Amino acid sequence: KNGAAAKGALQRYATEFPDGARIGDVYFALGQIFKDEGRTSLATAYLQKAAALNIGGQASLQVADLLLEDAKYDDAIREYERIAQKVQTKIERSYAQSRIVVALFRADKVAEAQKRAAEFRVAYPDAEPVFGEFEVERGRQLFRQKKYKDALSVFEDVADQRRLAGAKEAGDDGAGDSG
Repeated sequence: KNGAAAKGALQRYATEFPDGARIGDVYFALGQIFKDEGRTSLATAYLQKAAALNIGGQASLQVADLLLEDAKYDDAIREYERIAQKVQTKIERSYAQSRIVVALFRADKVAEAQKRAAEFRVAYPDAEPVFGEFEVERGRQLFRQKKYKDALSVFEDVADQRRLAGAKEAGDDGAGDSG
Protein backbone atom coordinates (compact mmCIF):
# COMPACT_ATOMS: atom_id res chain seq x y z
CA LYS A 1 0.00 0.00 0.00
CA ASN A 2 2.82 2.42 0.87
CA GLY A 3 4.56 1.47 -2.38
CA ALA A 4 1.50 2.42 -4.40
CA ALA A 5 1.23 5.71 -2.51
CA ALA A 6 4.91 6.48 -3.14
CA LYS A 7 4.55 5.65 -6.83
CA GLY A 8 1.47 7.89 -7.01
CA ALA A 9 3.34 10.75 -5.34
CA LEU A 10 6.24 10.40 -7.75
CA GLN A 11 3.88 10.34 -10.75
CA ARG A 12 2.08 13.45 -9.46
CA TYR A 13 5.41 15.23 -9.04
CA ALA A 14 6.39 14.28 -12.60
CA THR A 15 3.07 15.62 -13.91
CA GLU A 16 2.93 18.78 -11.83
CA PHE A 17 6.63 19.72 -11.92
CA PRO A 18 8.06 18.47 -15.23
CA ASP A 19 10.88 21.00 -14.87
CA GLY A 20 11.32 20.51 -11.12
CA ALA A 21 14.76 20.42 -9.56
CA ARG A 22 14.40 16.72 -8.67
CA ILE A 23 12.66 15.53 -11.86
CA GLY A 24 15.60 13.38 -12.96
CA ASP A 25 15.65 11.58 -9.64
CA VAL A 26 11.87 11.14 -9.84
CA TYR A 27 12.15 9.62 -13.34
CA PHE A 28 14.92 7.32 -12.13
CA ALA A 29 12.85 6.20 -9.12
CA LEU A 30 9.79 5.57 -11.29
CA GLY A 31 11.94 3.59 -13.70
CA GLN A 32 13.16 1.43 -10.83
CA ILE A 33 9.63 0.89 -9.52
CA PHE A 34 8.28 -0.15 -12.92
CA LYS A 35 11.31 -2.37 -13.50
CA ASP A 36 10.64 -4.14 -10.19
CA GLU A 37 7.01 -4.58 -11.25
CA GLY A 38 8.14 -6.17 -14.52
CA ARG A 39 6.70 -3.34 -16.61
CA THR A 40 9.75 -2.97 -18.83
CA SER A 41 8.28 -0.56 -21.39
CA LEU A 42 7.35 1.98 -18.70
CA ALA A 43 10.60 1.37 -16.85
CA THR A 44 12.58 1.95 -20.03
CA ALA A 45 10.69 5.15 -20.82
CA TYR A 46 11.29 6.65 -17.37
CA LEU A 47 14.93 5.56 -17.26
CA GLN A 48 15.50 7.08 -20.71
CA LYS A 49 14.10 10.37 -19.41
CA ALA A 50 16.43 10.18 -16.41
CA ALA A 51 19.39 9.32 -18.65
CA ALA A 52 18.58 12.26 -20.94
CA LEU A 53 18.91 14.51 -17.89
CA ASN A 54 22.28 12.91 -17.09
CA ILE A 55 21.14 11.41 -13.82
CA GLY A 56 24.16 9.20 -13.53
CA GLY A 57 25.34 6.60 -16.00
CA GLN A 58 23.30 4.11 -14.00
CA ALA A 59 20.08 5.16 -15.74
CA SER A 60 21.63 4.74 -19.20
CA LEU A 61 23.00 1.36 -18.26
CA GLN A 62 19.66 0.18 -16.92
CA VAL A 63 17.92 1.41 -20.08
CA ALA A 64 20.34 -0.60 -22.20
CA ASP A 65 19.96 -3.68 -19.99
CA LEU A 66 16.16 -3.45 -20.16
CA LEU A 67 16.25 -3.07 -23.94
CA LEU A 68 18.43 -6.19 -24.12
CA GLU A 69 16.08 -8.12 -21.80
CA ASP A 70 13.11 -6.92 -23.85
CA ALA A 71 14.68 -8.27 -27.09
CA LYS A 72 15.04 -4.75 -28.56
CA TYR A 73 18.55 -5.62 -29.67
CA ASP A 74 19.25 -2.80 -32.13
CA ASP A 75 18.14 -0.20 -29.57
CA ALA A 76 20.20 -1.94 -26.87
CA ILE A 77 23.28 -1.95 -29.11
CA ARG A 78 22.90 1.78 -29.81
CA GLU A 79 22.55 2.51 -26.08
CA TYR A 80 25.56 0.34 -25.12
CA GLU A 81 27.62 2.00 -27.89
CA ARG A 82 26.77 5.41 -26.44
CA ILE A 83 27.64 4.22 -22.94
CA ALA A 84 30.96 2.69 -24.08
CA GLN A 85 31.99 6.05 -25.54
CA LYS A 86 30.97 8.04 -22.44
CA VAL A 87 32.20 5.96 -19.52
CA GLN A 88 35.46 6.68 -17.77
CA THR A 89 36.49 3.29 -16.40
CA LYS A 90 37.74 0.23 -18.22
CA ILE A 91 35.33 -2.03 -16.31
CA GLU A 92 32.30 0.00 -17.40
CA ARG A 93 33.54 0.10 -20.98
CA SER A 94 34.19 -3.65 -21.01
CA TYR A 95 30.70 -4.31 -19.63
CA ALA A 96 29.05 -2.19 -22.32
CA GLN A 97 31.15 -3.77 -25.06
CA SER A 98 30.41 -7.29 -23.80
CA ARG A 99 26.66 -6.56 -23.85
CA ILE A 100 26.99 -5.36 -27.46
CA VAL A 101 28.41 -8.76 -28.41
CA VAL A 102 25.58 -10.55 -26.58
CA ALA A 103 22.97 -8.35 -28.29
CA LEU A 104 24.53 -8.98 -31.70
CA PHE A 105 24.38 -12.75 -31.20
CA ARG A 106 20.77 -12.52 -30.03
CA ALA A 107 19.92 -10.37 -33.07
CA ASP A 108 21.44 -13.12 -35.26
CA LYS A 109 24.15 -10.75 -36.50
CA VAL A 110 26.70 -13.51 -36.14
CA ALA A 111 29.55 -12.16 -38.29
CA GLU A 112 29.52 -8.81 -36.47
CA ALA A 113 29.17 -10.56 -33.10
CA GLN A 114 32.16 -12.80 -33.79
CA LYS A 115 34.23 -9.83 -34.99
CA ARG A 116 33.35 -7.84 -31.85
CA ALA A 117 33.98 -10.88 -29.63
CA ALA A 118 37.47 -11.28 -31.12
CA GLU A 119 38.18 -7.55 -30.58
CA PHE A 120 36.90 -7.85 -27.01
CA ARG A 121 39.25 -10.80 -26.31
CA VAL A 122 42.21 -8.72 -27.48
CA ALA A 123 41.17 -5.61 -25.52
CA TYR A 124 40.26 -7.52 -22.32
CA PRO A 125 42.31 -10.73 -22.20
CA ASP A 126 41.62 -11.20 -18.47
CA ALA A 127 37.82 -11.30 -18.93
CA GLU A 128 37.69 -15.07 -19.43
CA PRO A 129 34.23 -15.66 -17.92
CA VAL A 130 32.80 -13.31 -20.54
CA PHE A 131 34.39 -15.35 -23.33
CA GLY A 132 32.34 -18.34 -22.15
CA GLU A 133 29.20 -16.21 -22.17
CA PHE A 134 29.90 -15.25 -25.79
CA GLU A 135 30.21 -18.93 -26.68
CA VAL A 136 26.93 -19.73 -24.92
CA GLU A 137 25.24 -16.99 -26.94
CA ARG A 138 26.80 -18.41 -30.12
CA GLY A 139 25.45 -21.83 -29.17
CA ARG A 140 22.00 -20.39 -28.50
CA GLN A 141 22.10 -18.70 -31.91
CA LEU A 142 22.99 -22.01 -33.59
CA PHE A 143 20.16 -23.67 -31.68
CA ARG A 144 17.68 -21.04 -32.90
CA GLN A 145 18.87 -21.81 -36.43
CA LYS A 146 18.08 -25.50 -35.73
CA LYS A 147 21.77 -26.41 -36.07
CA TYR A 148 21.47 -28.68 -33.05
CA LYS A 149 24.68 -30.67 -33.53
CA ASP A 150 26.75 -27.52 -33.86
CA ALA A 151 25.01 -25.97 -30.85
CA LEU A 152 25.66 -29.08 -28.76
CA SER A 153 29.33 -28.98 -29.73
CA VAL A 154 29.61 -25.35 -28.62
CA PHE A 155 27.83 -26.06 -25.33
CA GLU A 156 30.09 -29.06 -24.66
CA ASP A 157 33.17 -26.93 -25.35
CA VAL A 158 31.92 -24.31 -22.87
CA ALA A 159 31.32 -27.00 -20.25
CA ASP A 160 34.82 -28.41 -20.84
CA GLN A 161 36.34 -24.93 -20.47
CA ARG A 162 34.49 -24.40 -17.20
CA ARG A 163 35.63 -27.78 -15.88
CA LEU A 164 39.22 -26.91 -16.83
CA ALA A 165 38.94 -23.53 -15.14
CA GLY A 166 37.58 -25.20 -12.00
CA ALA A 167 40.43 -27.70 -11.97
CA LYS A 168 42.98 -24.89 -12.39
CA GLU A 169 41.44 -22.95 -9.51
CA ALA A 170 41.53 -26.02 -7.30
CA GLY A 171 45.21 -26.49 -8.17
CA ASP A 172 46.01 -22.84 -7.57
CA ASP A 173 44.46 -22.79 -4.10
CA GLY A 174 47.71 -23.96 -2.61
CA ALA A 175 46.80 -27.64 -2.60
CA GLY A 176 50.04 -29.57 -2.51
CA ASP A 177 52.16 -26.56 -1.45
CA SER A 178 54.23 -27.39 1.56
CA GLY A 179 55.34 -24.04 2.48
